[in-house]
Amino acid sequence: MNNYSRRLNDIESFDHFFKAIEYTIEQRHIPDFVNAEMLTVTPYEQTSTSKRFRLPDYASDEARWKLRTQIVNELFTCERLDDDEKIMLGKGGALPCVPLKMERKAFLIIGLPASGKSGISNKIADEYGAIILDSDYAKRKIPEFSGFPFGASLVHNESSGVIFPNQMSLGKPNFKTLSELTIDSGINFVQPMIGQDYDSLINFAKSLQIPALNYEVHLILVNLDRKIATHRAIERYIKTKRYVPLGLVFDGYSNDPILTYYYSRKNASGIFKSFGELSTNVPKGSKPACTDNINDSPVKLFL
Repeated sequence: MNNYSRRLNDIESFDHFFKAIEYTIEQRHIPDFVNAEMLTVTPYEQTSTSKRFRLPDYASDEARWKLRTQIVNELFTCERLDDDEKIMLGKGGALPCVPLKMERKAFLIIGLPASGKSGISNKIADEYGAIILDSDYAKRKIPEFSGFPFGASLVHNESSGVIFPNQMSLGKPNFKTLSELTIDSGINFVQPMIGQDYDSLINFAKSLQIPALNYEVHLILVNLDRKIATHRAIERYIKTKRYVPLGLVFDGYSNDPILTYYYSRKNASGIFKSFGELSTNVPKGSKPACTDNINDSPVKLFL
């Protein structure tokens, strides 16, 4: 967890936290949040490298690479489902509901967890024929994700390595991640991310613009106040059991996506084709409000 985040590891600290963010919660839910928080910081061995928590059918390294290849193939060949929570092994992909386009356009969507990036990503993907590069899609296809209460933490590194090159996937020369298959083919893609690290974002955008790739890159901020985003993360967990450490949302990531966006807008205008900002601080069911549109950004879809 980010060092700037407060530690929420007992009922007293959660009670103080809920009061600080002015959120009224039913007492019966508080132990669930304590359990979820403790499970995210428990140092279970990751399925990417350890066999200790792998299910028997996928325990061997050979079976594991076969599983990872299957997940990449499903994401690369199957359409998105109408609900991300329904994704599982053998069901659901990352393709848009329209034919793919190979226009070498990349849409980087930054914002806090629970800010509404998924809905915005889906709309942009369907407008531009873009595949969505999101490790959460892969995470739901890994059997241990739903097999353990700490599954999300357990498969974190492995799901990331299925979508983007990391230490795990780079260790298998003939394995292609979903992002490599996508970018090597010049396919349009949408990548939702937090965007808390300006340097990493800029380096990634630059890497897409080398002559061999020649992508045009669009930056979009999904802007939501950290307190409201934390409220929505609480409500999402109660509904779906999908947990993001609340201190990480409120204290750790905080205003970083907003700062990254405006710093990029000021200092990296030559790197991005367009800039756009959407506010999701709107009534439930309403479309986001477009608050910034520079150089014909895809946020025009929400006007």
